[in-house]
Amino acid sequence: MTPRAVEVGRSFFGPLIDNTVNVLREFDESETAAVRRFLHTAHRAVTTPPPPTRGTGGAVETNGAVSPA
Repeated sequence: MTPRAVEVGRSFFGPLIDNTVNVLREFDESETAAVRRFLHTAHRAVTTPPPPTRGTGGAVETNGAVSPA
């Protein structure tokens, strides 16, 4: 990563990160734990592919797309 890319990234995401950190400082430990748990489980939900479904005449369906068996 070039120094310019780092600079652009910080200029774009820096304020968002700073504001998010400031908001989280207002949360107590149990609230922060709930946020952390939500983010972990939401991340797992969107990064884990669903199991293939059968019953389409030998084809395999994943995410609405049907591939031949």
